[in-house]
Amino acid sequence: MRALRKQLAEAEGVPVYTILTNAQLADLARTVPQTKTTLGAMEGLGPAKLDRYGEPLLALLRTMSASGSPGEAPPPAEAPFEFPASALAHAANGPVPEPA
Repeated sequence: MRALRKQLAEAEGVPVYTILTNAQLADLARTVPQTKTTLGAMEGLGPAKLDRYGEPLLALLRTMSASGSPGEAPPPAEAPFEFPASALAHAANGPVPEPA
């Protein structure tokens, strides 16, 4: 989760703590929300942050859940994981309209 936070912060040119605080990361790891509704219930993650970072965060949390151990990331791959440019672009440019 820290890697995603860092990539999002670098894409926007802001400090990492403006994306999510360490306490919020710990809360995410503990609760592993799977929907925008449950993610939005987190303290400090209002509508603007949810719109900007919700999809990349949920994608990562779903990957963590698929590892079979809630709150733990899957074992490291041989190459470091890179978040898709589309997820980073979503965070930098706001939500992408749903296809019709």
